Amino acid sequence: MAIELGLSGRLLMVHSVKLFHAKAVQLLDEISANAQLRMKPNISPISFIGTPSWALSGVLATGLLQKFFDKSDQTIAEKLFSEAANLLIEMRDRAEFIAFSEISGRDQPNPPQWSCRQSTRIDGVTRTVFFIPLIEEFYEFKGTDGANYHIRWKSVDSYRMVHE
Repeated sequence: MAIELGLSGRLLMVHSVKLFHAKAVQLLDEISANAQLRMKPNISPISFIGTPSWALSGVLATGLLQKFFDKSDQTIAEKLFSEAANLLIEMRDRAEFIAFSEISGRDQPNPPQWSCRQSTRIDGVTRTVFFIPLIEEFYEFKGTDGANYHIRWKSVDSYRMVHE
């Protein structure tokens, strides 16, 4: 099975797409969300009334105090972003091209709905791994010609399953 992608009048035949371990994607989302929460600017409950220069001085002083007290959150956020970046590198190294014949949801041209469940049995133990795409602007496909293609999904104007 292959997928025919239309790209600005050009047709490209692909047989697999790069997917990622679902647990790693979930962990990346959790780390990134936690880091973003810690980076959220804090708003002081203190307000200032008076001339604009006095009020501005008070706001600036309060902002400096907040930065001092929020430094731990900032440091934690930076560490979390670094952890997320390292995890993403590892995930890209461990991602696998999955044939469209194994992908659930392939009948829809919507990569976030694609998934694959693979089970392997080693020494009597069955191990199941779920694969899903990272929701990104570009997706990586392997063409029927053997080449790898990074395709901006917004540029795909047609999508058709082809049974070889």
